[in-house]
Amino acid sequence: MGVSRVPQWLRQSLVFAGIWHLALGSSIVLAPSAFFDLTGIAVPNYLQMWQGAGIMTGVMGLGFLISARNPLRYWPVILIGLIPKVLAPIGVLWGFWRQELPTALGTLVLVNDVAWWVPFSMLLWLAVRQQVAGEYPRSTFRGTLREAMRHAISGEGTTLLELSESGPRMVIFLRDTGCIFCREALADMRTLRSAIEATGMSLVAVHMGMPDEGEALAERYGLQGVELIADPLRELYQAFQLQQGSFLQLFGPRVIVRGIVATIRGHVQGWFVGDALQMPGAFVVAHGAILRAYRHVSAGDRPDYIALATGECDVPGRRSRKHSAA
Repeated sequence: MGVSRVPQWLRQSLVFAGIWHLALGSSIVLAPSAFFDLTGIAVPNYLQMWQGAGIMTGVMGLGFLISARNPLRYWPVILIGLIPKVLAPIGVLWGFWRQELPTALGTLVLVNDVAWWVPFSMLLWLAVRQQVAGEYPRSTFRGTLREAMRHAISGEGTTLLELSESGPRMVIFLRDTGCIFCREALADMRTLRSAIEATGMSLVAVHMGMPDEGEALAERYGLQGVELIADPLRELYQAFQLQQGSFLQLFGPRVIVRGIVATIRGHVQGWFVGDALQMPGAFVVAHGAILRAYRHVSAGDRPDYIALATGECDVPGRRSRKHSAA
């Protein structure tokens, strides 16, 4: 994700934040007692320390102006700026509760701290999406589904298109292989493999690691013999319309609950391998077309693979084949 993907209003918010903090810092340095006169707080004995805080505020404003040029590159500046804006209101609320601070101070907290929560948090989320997208850049492939299947080669040297031509296949797209839900899906594949194959179709697993990483994963979960396709550039993921998840899709309340349940069942989080934001899915394919599709609404979804395998899986005829992609 490049800088051009950052909404203009978010970059402008950094500019406004920079101007505000420079102005506030300058006023504290030049008129240190003005703040205390306005809020009714007793003037401290050492105004020089307060002026030092003003200098730091101005420096942070300069940092915001610089980071506005490339927010995703200078995200640590935004993070450092957001931390005190979250902690300061907590301290002020504590002071209000103990009746040690005047309520007039709340106005300054709203303007100087709370007002920046949303834009700063959104910029950090965009930076996270860029940083955890995996070691390899996301492909810009814009070809057809069949072209993508023709490019996808299993560890045995057979393309996904050829596999689909030889019979219906259940293709399960995994999240990053360190993910709790990815490991749960692999365990489900091991448990349900015989039942799925009894319906007349074979399993294919697509992952975002390198081929040797997929082989190690299959051996660990007892999935030897399952066709594995390495797709570190996420070309096949895009062809099957599997995108990066939103914040709620990845970290929403339902996902958290499902993660706790999966952890209790023995699926422990590991190191990220691949795009940590990639959404998974499961498909039944035949003759280069999608017959049935399950695209996860949240990262914690647990598909019914048997229902997917036993559904309307008849291989489409020649006439309808080119229109059968879901």
